[in-house]
Amino acid sequence: MYCRFATTSEETLEVARCLRESRLVTEAIEIGEHGLKLKGSKASLGEWLGPVEEAQGRTKQALTAWSAAFGEHPTLEIYKTIKRLVGTGWGRLRPEVMAKLRKSHDKQVLAEVYLLEEEWDDAVKVAEGRDVWYTIAEIVADGVMQHRPEWVVQISLKHAERLMSEAKSKNYPIAATWLKRAKQAYKLLGKTDEWKRYLEETKEKYKRRPSLQSQLARL
Repeated sequence: MYCRFATTSEETLEVARCLRESRLVTEAIEIGEHGLKLKGSKASLGEWLGPVEEAQGRTKQALTAWSAAFGEHPTLEIYKTIKRLVGTGWGRLRPEVMAKLRKSHDKQVLAEVYLLEEEWDDAVKVAEGRDVWYTIAEIVADGVMQHRPEWVVQISLKHAERLMSEAKSKNYPIAATWLKRAKQAYKLLGKTDEWKRYLEETKEKYKRRPSLQSQLARL
């Protein structure tokens, strides 16, 4: 690898890595910081530069790098890192960070952040949004189980019943997983008898589907 003049953020990352491998850390940081001001994607550069800045005790500069990465490629881990670096000033900066996250349209990370912050109702709203992947609904259902069991029952039965009604055996294990969540939520609500009635009614309703019956028998 060799060092050369960079005109984009991506090229800057290559040069900065080259310099660091040559043990020219100060120069690597300098060009890395310059790269954050250039055109091009800054996610990879920010993720690389953030830890390097931190290792040198440059908290403010590390925050700038991590924020650039988060703006393009938000993750829960970067969110946690930014929160840690900001410290007592987090209350002032969080609205800006959340604005970046919402702008990214990454519903999974948004849900994960709400769960981390114990903002249960906001997490539920994400899971109830249009065109939300199953995985997000699953993450939220598991995350709010202890805090919003009524909603977990509702969303679990909704997904399970839709999957069971399609008469596709490949969907039955997924439906059963949702029903397991419903069972747990019913128990938290002290409504185990209600769960048992629902399960028996479901077994009767789909008694001519052996593949589904085998899944229901395990609940």
